[in-house]
Amino acid sequence: MASLTCRTNIIRIFQLNLLNRTPNLVCTRSFKRWKRPYLQELYKRRNEVGPEKPRHRSAFYNWNYDSELYAFTKRLNEDVSLDSLKKAFTHSCYIEAEKRKRESLEMDTDDIDDTHNEEYCKKGLSFLEECTKKKLSEFLPQVPNYGINSISSNLCSIETVSRVAKNLGFRDLQLCEEETDEILHDSFVAFLGLLLTEGSQQRCEKFITDFILSLLISDDVLQMLEIRNPHEILSKNFQGEITTRILFENGRNTVESAFLIGVYADRKLIGYSGGETEQIAEEMAMKDAVYRQIGLKSNQFNINTLLKSSA
Repeated sequence: MASLTCRTNIIRIFQLNLLNRTPNLVCTRSFKRWKRPYLQELYKRRNEVGPEKPRHRSAFYNWNYDSELYAFTKRLNEDVSLDSLKKAFTHSCYIEAEKRKRESLEMDTDDIDDTHNEEYCKKGLSFLEECTKKKLSEFLPQVPNYGINSISSNLCSIETVSRVAKNLGFRDLQLCEEETDEILHDSFVAFLGLLLTEGSQQRCEKFITDFILSLLISDDVLQMLEIRNPHEILSKNFQGEITTRILFENGRNTVESAFLIGVYADRKLIGYSGGETEQIAEEMAMKDAVYRQIGLKSNQFNINTLLKSSA
């Protein structure tokens, strides 16, 4: 019993000494001499290899194509079958690439589905051009046919349509060998062809109004209108001679020269514009006169006009 009490006292004394003793902490700084050359070597190898090539979204392990197609239809609020949507996003170059890949691996190519979106593309492209011209004629009844065709060709161009398709998420869903603006354009018009086939013409017109014609709100309509010979156009509208006069000039022989030229017809001012040279100012004044004659101006459209047309 005495030995147990003695042992307990020794343990208590030892614990008290541990609690009362201040810890002896020593701060040390270590320098890894291997880290700097290691990071330099990694940086050098990264520059030699070059940037990583962009990979398609389907290259990642968590990709589910059917789920993405279903989510795509719900985002756009369009009720179409998934099998038809796959066909609309499948390009002929993708099928040819798959055949070459299987032939290189000595695999059978008979089970590859040859259906692609060429039929949808033709149908959607023709309707896109027809619908844009029809809607523009309703928006701008005073603009002649050459102006309607110029604005429509700009809206239906590969650059414009591919930009819209990229923002809507067509890039991750299309099946192609190489992603280009032409492929994005074909995917968009193929989707329009699918809407015409499984939906109705009104749905397709509303889709074009929402995503193509709505660009007229932000883009300048005057930049889309291409006028090649404004003097000839003005001569047809006025009986008198079309003349130009300098209304104002400043710094003719200097670097910062400025000219303001007016266009007259039947002794009336029908347009004017400025420029850094007489030739540029005269050309811009002629175009301004044409814009005034057809009643076209910048910021022509607003959101209410487009909503009324699509209702």
